[in-house]
Amino acid sequence: MTTTVIQRKLNEEYCRNANSIKAMVDSGLTHIPSDFILPQNMQPRFTKSDKSRDVPTIDLSLVNDESERPRIATAVTEAAKEWGVFKVVGHGISATLRKKLIQVIREFFDLPLSDKLQFLGPSGDTSTPRYGRTRRGKTGHQSWRDQFHHRTPPLDFEELQSWPEKPETYRDTILEWTKEIQKVTDTVFSLLADAYDLQPRRLQNLMGTAESGMEATMLAAYYPPCPQPDVASGIVAHTDPVGMVVNFEDVPGLEVQKDGTWILVAPDPESLIILTGDAMEIITNGRCKSCEHRVLLKEKQDRVSALVLMKPSLEAKLCVAPEFITSGPPSRFMGMNMTYREYLQTFRRKCSDATVDS
Repeated sequence: MTTTVIQRKLNEEYCRNANSIKAMVDSGLTHIPSDFILPQNMQPRFTKSDKSRDVPTIDLSLVNDESERPRIATAVTEAAKEWGVFKVVGHGISATLRKKLIQVIREFFDLPLSDKLQFLGPSGDTSTPRYGRTRRGKTGHQSWRDQFHHRTPPLDFEELQSWPEKPETYRDTILEWTKEIQKVTDTVFSLLADAYDLQPRRLQNLMGTAESGMEATMLAAYYPPCPQPDVASGIVAHTDPVGMVVNFEDVPGLEVQKDGTWILVAPDPESLIILTGDAMEIITNGRCKSCEHRVLLKEKQDRVSALVLMKPSLEAKLCVAPEFITSGPPSRFMGMNMTYREYLQTFRRKCSDATVDS
């Protein structure tokens, strides 16, 4: 059988299971469709990686100790500026809940496809829970990932009831998880505010309006085994348009760009991975870095991650906050003045792979 015929059959199989990469893999796929094969300069095998380094780790356990808090705040701001990503431990989330979270996400993606397809819809629509694949990046290539996302509390009763009934523990586990993550993000934002000499909730308020505050989305991601992991990506290299992302994962795979090199973020059973996004980079005039990242795949092993995305209100203004305007030469952010909705519709579409739900 010629390579062309094989590729055509692969693409036909891909089309039949277009809403689920897991279903495509479960069908016995041995090669990946062409949509998933990245240009050579983006393929993991041809890009420079350093697996001997790791991102900063910050212990939050003493954050309420007045003598220790300034040191922790400095560590957070330095990591946000130099890396745009760091791990936190000592956050107070129990090992039991962390284990339950990974288990319930795996149980959701293991459901029959028909159960998941009831949530099928546009990936950018968070008004109701949505299941499907990640949208294409600017190169037109697909990421090797299935995902499920929805908004997090505060929600009205009707929206909460739209969450999955299966697995039975999904609603209670996600409610508990997002409540704990809200505490963690409040702590991180307040530490940044301390270091920048701002009011405690100033950064969150800058990403809200008088009518609505910041919004949060829960995104569960499943990365199936990939027959050709060296030429594809679980998520194509990108930055996130949001304010902050909290990621918890069970298997290594997340890589971040640092000084022209890809660094593997080594997960452990306790760490949460914090990434600052475009909105924070703009508001702080570059004091927080928006971290470029991607996800590596494995041939024989799947992977799940749980992300909570802290996002500006759609009508919030994205511009450099007065507290971060300096007397030096204007930065590339100084001319920006648009709503978050406008940013998503224009700037992101032109300049970056909006592959994480916005």
